[in-house]
Amino acid sequence: MAAGVPARPLLRGSGAPINEELGSAVALLVMRAFGLAAVPRPEHGPAEIGEWDSFGTLKLIVSLEEELKIALSADEVARVARVSDLVDLVDAARRRAASV
Repeated sequence: MAAGVPARPLLRGSGAPINEELGSAVALLVMRAFGLAAVPRPEHGPAEIGEWDSFGTLKLIVSLEEELKIALSADEVARVARVSDLVDLVDAARRRAASV
């Protein structure tokens, strides 16, 4: 679902609302962790970002945990196929932390 001019997505395919602020923050952290020249697009992942290897994944986890005050497992992050999946993972981690 999208709305506005220009149109922006309001819902994911699952019907869950998109948190644009979180998406931007995660994309910026991905850029910094991997030393990219530009913020990656939501559909970019390890296949498009050469630095997103096993060592890069560890750097990314540390960056996300320190900046966003969450806990992520290396196994969870290793299954991420694109930045938008990482946003979903971070969102779930934040919800878990808030419920404790």
